[in-house]
Amino acid sequence: MKRLAISGLLLVASSPCFSYPTLHKRANVSSSDIDILQFALAAEHLENAFYTQGLKNFTLQDFWNANFSEHLFNDVRNTAADEATHVQFLEKTIASFGARANLACSYDFPVNSVQDFITTARLLESLGVSAYLGQVANLQNPNLTTVAGTIVTVESRHATVYQKALQRTTGGPTNAAFDLPLGSVEVVSALQQFITSCPPGTDSKIVALPSLSLDTTPPTGSNFTTLAEST
Repeated sequence: MKRLAISGLLLVASSPCFSYPTLHKRANVSSSDIDILQFALAAEHLENAFYTQGLKNFTLQDFWNANFSEHLFNDVRNTAADEATHVQFLEKTIASFGARANLACSYDFPVNSVQDFITTARLLESLGVSAYLGQVANLQNPNLTTVAGTIVTVESRHATVYQKALQRTTGGPTNAAFDLPLGSVEVVSALQQFITSCPPGTDSKIVALPSLSLDTTPPTGSNFTTLAEST
């Protein structure tokens, strides 16, 4: 088994077994880093709830009836396990820095069919990729930056699974050559449409934003600005 050490993280390559990244905590983690971790946890809580509910509502037979494969059903189960792991890891990381991790909110997902479920899964995973891309440069602790990188690559693989499953109607496995980083305001506003209520004490930056609708139409191209052009 190959082992690769990156910036204090021990990643086990090609292992089917779950293993948390080894995070070497620094004494002075910034409050902004904690805010970013809470933001990531809010998104992971929602994804975790989405897959948990989906697997309760839809069986393998439902996937077959909707002309989706057993392989995709198993991919959903694996995605659910990954999202649960992300939640556990972020909760433990936040607690290790002396902060209280936000609890999960209550959610309502407008999913009435397996097709709806896979379409929403693609949207949520793509949003997750954009969320991590939008925040990773703001992290001050380099170990956290590396951890975020190990999560966003998994989220990207999830998004590709569901994009490929839908490619019969929405094109290929990717929509563009570049993913779009989004700020926390845009991401949380997009998630608001699924949130019905949150426990007392939940970070106001997560619950006090207006809802932003997600467009289910995939983009057909990609525009980007270079660093030189943006300055």
